[in-house]
Amino acid sequence: MGLGCGYAFGSIHPEGRQKVSWHGLGACLMIGHGWDKQNIVALEFSGITFLEGFRNISYPRGYDRDYPDGMSFSGISWHHYFRPTARSGIISLGLGYCLIEENNAGLGLRFGAGFELVKHLPVMGHMIIGPSSQAQLGYSLSRLGIFIIPLAY
Repeated sequence: MGLGCGYAFGSIHPEGRQKVSWHGLGACLMIGHGWDKQNIVALEFSGITFLEGFRNISYPRGYDRDYPDGMSFSGISWHHYFRPTARSGIISLGLGYCLIEENNAGLGLRFGAGFELVKHLPVMGHMIIGPSSQAQLGYSLSRLGIFIIPLAY
């Protein structure tokens, strides 16, 4: 189990329009099981709250807000540690869904890499990408985050 915080950058790529970017504070919760000292499978919930951005932007027709309040990812992830002890590199893969508005969730893919500085304290960077579930909006989402996630195992 792990609970951490971090900072993230995100963007929306509307079809035929310029990319819209933001940044914000984030949090991550992981609950899972390690089947050995180098592999963990976890349910992961992470999200960010936007600090700025999405202002004075021309949105595709059908978008009913000035800007969204945040973006989240929920899914299952696999984390592999290259060494069984601390000071090890980490890679991770995940599959779940991205949510940017109440009615706008789509399949999300998560790719990550990091380093366990000391036992139970990894610093992870991850990239999450996913399409919009609202076809009429025609955009995709991406988020790059850096999180410190203390783990209890």
